[in-house]
Amino acid sequence: MRDSDSGVLWHGHIMDITERKSAEMALRESETRLNLALAAAQMTSWHWDFASDRIIALPGFPPGFGLTTPTTLDAFLAIVHPQDLAELEHAFETVRQEQAAGMVTRDFRVLQAGDDVLWFETRMRADFGADGRVVGIHGVTIDITRRRRAEAERERLARQLEQSQRMEAIGMLTGGIAHDFNNILASIMGYTSLARRRFEADMPPQLAAYLNEVSAAGKRARDLVAQMLAFSRGEVSESHSLDLATALRESLRMLRPILPSSIDLVLDIEQNTPRVRGNEVQIQQIVLNLCINARDALSEGGTITLGLSHRQALQATCASCHVDFTGEFLEIAVSDDGPGISDCDRERIFEPFFSTKPTGKGSGMGLSMVHGTVHGYGGHLLLDSKAAGGARFAVLLPVDTEAPGDDPGTPGPNGTAGVGQPVRILLVDDEPAAATAVAELLELNGHSVTVVTDPHAALTRFATTPEAWDLVITDQVMPELTGAQLATRLLALRPALPLIAMSGYSATLDQEAAQALGIRAFLTKPIDEAALNAAIARALAPAQGSFG
Repeated sequence: MRDSDSGVLWHGHIMDITERKSAEMALRESETRLNLALAAAQMTSWHWDFASDRIIALPGFPPGFGLTTPTTLDAFLAIVHPQDLAELEHAFETVRQEQAAGMVTRDFRVLQAGDDVLWFETRMRADFGADGRVVGIHGVTIDITRRRRAEAERERLARQLEQSQRMEAIGMLTGGIAHDFNNILASIMGYTSLARRRFEADMPPQLAAYLNEVSAAGKRARDLVAQMLAFSRGEVSESHSLDLATALRESLRMLRPILPSSIDLVLDIEQNTPRVRGNEVQIQQIVLNLCINARDALSEGGTITLGLSHRQALQATCASCHVDFTGEFLEIAVSDDGPGISDCDRERIFEPFFSTKPTGKGSGMGLSMVHGTVHGYGGHLLLDSKAAGGARFAVLLPVDTEAPGDDPGTPGPNGTAGVGQPVRILLVDDEPAAATAVAELLELNGHSVTVVTDPHAALTRFATTPEAWDLVITDQVMPELTGAQLATRLLALRPALPLIAMSGYSATLDQEAAQALGIRAFLTKPIDEAALNAAIARALAPAQGSFG
């Protein structure tokens, strides 16, 4: 508007917007802090608008999603792991159809390149329009990959600890059973041997056959107990530098007769493999057990492949002890094209007495024996199997880094030592039946034997006349006074006393511990007569104190 002087007048008004600007600045600061908090927590806030079918996220999807925003629901679901897709779609639909009150939470995986996956947790709730109907979904997505991986690692360690505790408990139980059972076997096999020795000339052929069957059954029972102990303690027999290729070919001769014609056996042995330290008999037992299991899985025929290969810089997790390991190994692999092994059976397959075979078709000790023997050698086991997809067991034995040529000498034709000169023996054993059987065997060989079933009485008797005996043979597990404790007290009375210890099972005494105490030989019940004669010869030899 112009005034009378032709000037220009401006009309207007001034408002105080300090409060509004302060609110806008506070909002921006709040949004900045929110975005920083979301970024620090690896969280993403998002909104899915039904009308436009657009998902808009602030400050954007996490890098692992591989998506830009805005995007569609279908594009987002396309990168979700197939196993989680149905559950996540159901969660979206539940919120969309107003079937959920409050927040809905789901965990899901997102596929990555190279078969890697990332874990996310999403929390969502409905967005209502002015008319009260659901027009979209608000949500927050959190990257929980680290948490999930940490949980998986904790679960793995917990399973490993549980497995270790289970093995320890079973080992303790096995040791107790082995001790009592071996004492019983010592009586059975001892008196069987006595009957054959004393009455062989006058024995009817049928009775001789019966005793042979009793002896054979006793040996099978002894071997079963040895397998139990091999599992529980990881024990192995004397080992030496071994060519596995030769051992596997020897196993092949034993395998052929027990495999039906409907099963093909394929041998795949790598040439010029390094050697391992082991025992031929135990290696063959391992191979036989694995191949028999494969045979039983192939009820309608198929193929078993027995392979040997050199694995260098191998990194894996043991299928039976669940320990991560690395190193250089020779691998014995037994695979079949049978029905495979279910996940629930894989968790227990190495436990003693667990078997998937019908009752009476297996003892359940085969794989537990394999576990004990292989770990006794410092090795590990791998298992690759899926239901209806065959099975592959791999035995991994450490490569022998020592130079070959330290193999033990070959025993004589009969594998036994001579009886030697008759000696006076004090035999101490709290099991009267077992002690009597051993004493009579010794007397048949010309020795003079005094049997005492109370270790305290034996100590008192020896203290009276320490020179009355040339040798003391003592059981280890006895009430109030163990064989090791008795040996220590006897040696205090007569330091050069030849001593032999024996036991059905002992968790505290073995050959090394016995030798450290001054005991010259250690035998496991039931005692083989030839082994007993050899131990007596060693104990009385001029070079005192050495184990043969």
